[in-house]
Amino acid sequence: MSEIWKAVVGYEGMYEVSNLGSVKSIERVTQRVQKGSVVKQPIKESLLTRRPHVDTGHLQVMLSKNGRRQNQYVHDLVTRAFLGPKPAGMQVCHGDGNSGNARLSNLRYDTPTGNASDRLLHGTDARGANNPGAKLDEAKVRRIRVLISEGLSTTEIGKQMNISRQTVNDIKMGRRWAHLI
Repeated sequence: MSEIWKAVVGYEGMYEVSNLGSVKSIERVTQRVQKGSVVKQPIKESLLTRRPHVDTGHLQVMLSKNGRRQNQYVHDLVTRAFLGPKPAGMQVCHGDGNSGNARLSNLRYDTPTGNASDRLLHGTDARGANNPGAKLDEAKVRRIRVLISEGLSTTEIGKQMNISRQTVNDIKMGRRWAHLI
């Protein structure tokens, strides 16, 4: 696949983004004030460093315009340049589940429900034991359900499993861990 470059929306004449998820600064001359006088500053064409976001892994770059620097997600730059503005209520989805893959062939606009379905399909959903705050895992939840079926009280089960009675009741009523059958 050949690399195709388009202007970064909102940064035309300054930056370009490619269908392969690269971002570059375009050769140009800018002006800045230094010690009270205007100085011309040449900027050479160069690829920008893409850094993964510490929490999400989405690639981001630092863009500068009118003296203001701002982090931008590469997947947003690619989709805006190649697919147009994001329709209201839609999200950018990564087809392969890899948030670090910002190639156009991997990106699409879809609903939040479609994006959530993708996360389930790829196993990247923060559901159950994948949730960073989870105190239980699938085996413990299955054990809790066995204890419930044996007639133990939610209080007894909570003490035995070192969780609250309410958590046991939520599992029993299907308000927690409902995805685990």
